[in-house]
Amino acid sequence: MLMTIAIVVVVLFAGLLLYATTRPSYIEVQRTKSIKAPPEKIVAFINDFHRWTTWSPYEGRDPAM
Repeated sequence: MLMTIAIVVVVLFAGLLLYATTRPSYIEVQRTKSIKAPPEKIVAFINDFHRWTTWSPYEGRDPAM
């Protein structure tokens, strides 16, 4: 009985390892945001580094930045 349980555990573990080898080795996370404005206005706003503090989401999170 104990031998049967050990064999089942080993087979299940081997199956888990085989399944894991078929999965990709990387994860891709992507975020998107839609802005209702002409691209020229957005690019001009982002390209001006002096305006960084008005649109950066990290300005309020780290006051020592």
